[in-house]
Amino acid sequence: YLDCDRFKEINDTWGHDTGDLFLQMLATRLESSVRDGDIVARLGGDEFVIVLTGIHSERQVEKIANRILLATQEPWVIEDRTIPFSTSIGIALYPASASEAEQLLSNADKALYQAKKTGRNRFFFFDPI
Repeated sequence: YLDCDRFKEINDTWGHDTGDLFLQMLATRLESSVRDGDIVARLGGDEFVIVLTGIHSERQVEKIANRILLATQEPWVIEDRTIPFSTSIGIALYPASASEAEQLLSNADKALYQAKKTGRNRFFFFDPI
């Protein structure tokens, strides 16, 4: 589960057209950060879900999450303006975190909240404890 940090500020400062363009650019960066066969989907607003397939270890997930964070930290230039930006990521693993899709998303959302709570611009694995 990926959420844009402070996306409302982009819309409020530069307008919704810039915000929409920004989300399109973000989707492109996300798609280029994952592997062939992985899924990047926008849920709505500034929330995305990324489904990684064929994962065999947390280390593989960490590697991709770090690649996503690096890609989203690179300068964002829209209409000759540099826009500061970062994302936060919540990670839930199947079947360790949940075996049902709805619960898996809910747990990833809980992990996302922890990532934001601990400083944003990071990822956090769901911990049932």
